Amino acid sequence: MPKTYKIILVIIILSIFGLVVFSVYDYLDFSFTKSYFLDGHNKKFIRTKFEEMGDYIEELAEEREGNFLNSSQEDYIQAGIVSHHLPTAAPLITDFYLRLKYSQGPREIFFVIGPDHFERGKAVVSTANLPFLTPFGKLDIDEAVINDLLKVGVAIDNEAIQDHSIGVQAIFIKKFFPKARIVPLILKANTNDEIIKKIAEVIARYRDRATVVISVDFSHYQPYDYAEILDGISEEMIKDLNFNNFTLRYVDSPASMKLLGLVVNDFDLGLRNIIRSNSYKFTGDSQNTTGYIIATFGKSNSEESLLMFVGDIMLSRSVGLKMKRENNWKWPFLKIADYLKRADILFGNLENPISIRGKNIGSIYSFRADPRVVEGLKYAGFDVLSLANNHITDWSMEAMKDTFQILKDNDISYIGAGYNRAEVHTPVVKVLKDGTKIGFLGYTNLISKYWEAQEDRPGVAYLRISDIKKDIAEAKKTVDLLVVSMHFGTEYKPHSNETQQEFARAAIDAGADIVVGHHPHVLQEIEKYKDGYIVYSLGNFVFDQLFSDDVRTGGILEVIVKNKKIKKIELKKTWITENFQVELMEK
Repeated sequence: MPKTYKIILVIIILSIFGLVVFSVYDYLDFSFTKSYFLDGHNKKFIRTKFEEMGDYIEELAEEREGNFLNSSQEDYIQAGIVSHHLPTAAPLITDFYLRLKYSQGPREIFFVIGPDHFERGKAVVSTANLPFLTPFGKLDIDEAVINDLLKVGVAIDNEAIQDHSIGVQAIFIKKFFPKARIVPLILKANTNDEIIKKIAEVIARYRDRATVVISVDFSHYQPYDYAEILDGISEEMIKDLNFNNFTLRYVDSPASMKLLGLVVNDFDLGLRNIIRSNSYKFTGDSQNTTGYIIATFGKSNSEESLLMFVGDIMLSRSVGLKMKRENNWKWPFLKIADYLKRADILFGNLENPISIRGKNIGSIYSFRADPRVVEGLKYAGFDVLSLANNHITDWSMEAMKDTFQILKDNDISYIGAGYNRAEVHTPVVKVLKDGTKIGFLGYTNLISKYWEAQEDRPGVAYLRISDIKKDIAEAKKTVDLLVVSMHFGTEYKPHSNETQQEFARAAIDAGADIVVGHHPHVLQEIEKYKDGYIVYSLGNFVFDQLFSDDVRTGGILEVIVKNKKIKKIELKKTWITENFQVELMEK
């Protein structure tokens, strides 16, 4: 064989041998996972496990996304706790990232922090300087952030960082946020407070660009009943934002939880959502379980608040007799209370005095309720009640004053009536969780002017435009949003009249944000007028009028408030049953 051919043959053999060696090296698991891989430019990657999970995660995302499509995209989330237990907890992990997708928050950088499960790291805290290869493509690291972390004692350890606490999150981050970068961190069990604090300080520098993901699982290898006890304690600690008392008994990385506590404090975050589950619910194995707690944290000063307004509440006559027979003073609200308790502020019109005293000076339709009905009002969660109506004086001054005192004693505010003129023309003010101040005023023109409150005599706030303008101008000096309740209009008419429109629009012109009407006993229209909203009548909420569908149908006006502005209003219809209980109507 000529020498030239021999050389060529040797080159071919060596090339084949090299390819075989590389393929074997790439195939064999020289570390505890398949680690590095060379592309055409000789660049290394960290391979995540679960390459086969790509299609399943795609299916889960498509299946579950509908649950989040209508979520408020103004919700702000910047940190969270999520499981890394694949494949078992895949639905929970998917929901966590969908919640992030359909919310506001910086998603440029993801700090992913979890346990060094096998204590393989060369340092107490390890990170990586290589990108991750996921079923959805390459997820880059943020080199600038990692360089900052190296300065405070974090070490590069591309072998140890292959821990599944990081790899699982890398897959989901690439799936849902393909342009994001990752900063992975695994912490040993003995990570000290000093380096945790330094890492938190680095994270704080990137608060405008980063979301922090704590990748942990909770109780391990316990029977389900005992796991529920442990995880229940963990859930309460998270709700209390108490992150310093976690031990390995409760979570697989107490150090990660401690770091989360510093982030929540530095970023001024509050708990937004929390879900507790267990592997038993997915596998059916109740003896060897893993506990899951999925939680999100957002800006405490950007939270939405929910206001609810309901119509006429009459707890006398047949309604009162029903409560007495049942010996249950919560009776009218039993089917609706859980729904109402979602409200940050619940408002209604109380259509009767509460007292055992007084003299009936009203008509044949005079109302007076047993003082025990206040149990039901408290149970339903009422915060503010309007007393400006044509029935508050049915049983004379004594019964009206008893009503004031009973409501005060039970921490329920009232408007539209009071001990003197100054009280009835001064708004009740409630403060929402984001600091927004909501003022409430109430008026009626469906009562004799004799009952108008005077300087030194109890009574109601009479509905006249001059007083409305004056009161609103004064109230707007101290509140961010103002609600005006008006007891007006014609009974059983499905549309407002010119007088209602004149009064309501005058209130909006003067600076009110919402006008809520009562008295017609049926629903009337909602009007967007200039920068405000007018609900001319919310109909009956609790009443013993059952003679038509119209009087049995009421409305709950739901108002979303955020950052001192009304973001959304929606009307939900209610129904009064034959037993005088309120229930939410199906759409």
